[in-house]
Amino acid sequence: MNNFIKIMALQEDQTHGVSFVSPREEGGINAIFDPESNTERHQVFIHSRLPYQEVASWDFATFKEARKFAATQFKDPWEVLSWNFKTKRPCEEEGVECGQRSCETCKSLSGEEGKSACSACGILDD
Repeated sequence: MNNFIKIMALQEDQTHGVSFVSPREEGGINAIFDPESNTERHQVFIHSRLPYQEVASWDFATFKEARKFAATQFKDPWEVLSWNFKTKRPCEEEGVECGQRSCETCKSLSGEEGKSACSACGILDD
């Protein structure tokens, strides 16, 4: 299934657990509150992974508009990833603190060129 279909199938309450990932950037859809108009708007954003900084963001009045824009912005080769907050990270499974490069997943990545984070948990090296 291509990304356009996956993103267009997203419901508004699912966006907090979904991210769009490319080798150098991450993106998503956020609900934002505008206190001046007392309304909720939606933002599509992209930030670089390292250094962590905003690359671009777009503001939309409705979730449907934001979702449609995201579906065109995050097409292949972007990946659509879903995060299940009940799933334990490899570090947690092994009973060690996440981000310390002491779990087997982190140790295996430390020797791979271009890997600056545990791909399972996203903790960046200092």
